[in-house]
Amino acid sequence: MHPNTPAEMKSRSRSSAVRLASGCAGPAWLALALLALVAPQGVEAAAAARVESVQVPAWVVRNGHRSPVNAGLPLEAGDILTTGANARLLIRLAEGSLVKLGPNAELQLQALKPPSAPGGLFEGLLDVVKGAF
Repeated sequence: MHPNTPAEMKSRSRSSAVRLASGCAGPAWLALALLALVAPQGVEAAAAARVESVQVPAWVVRNGHRSPVNAGLPLEAGDILTTGANARLLIRLAEGSLVKLGPNAELQLQALKPPSAPGGLFEGLLDVVKGAF
C-alpha cells in the first residue's frame, strides 16, 4: 500500500497526517490538512430563542437546575424563566419577534422549534404562569 493512501492516513495520528499531506501535493494539501486540525468538529444549531437583555434578578431553570440569566443566553424548550422584583427580561425568538417579561413573572418555554429554512414557520408554545409580559 502506498504510504499516502487514505487507509494508511486514517491509521496515523493527525500530526502524521499533516506530515504526509505536506509531502504529497504541495502547500494546498498542507493548508487543507491544517484546516482539518483547527476546524470545529460540530456546528452548533441556531438557538430557537435567546435572552436579548436582562435587568436582574432573573433566573432560568433548565433540567432542574436554577441559574442566573445573562444576556445572550440561548434558550431551549423546557426552560422556565423567572424574574424578581424590579427585574425585566427581553427574549428574541428565532424568527425575530420579542417577548418582554416584567417583574415577578414566570414564563415556561414549553415548545420551541426554529424555522427549518429561511422564511419557514417558527413553532412555539409559551406559557405565562404569572406576571406581565
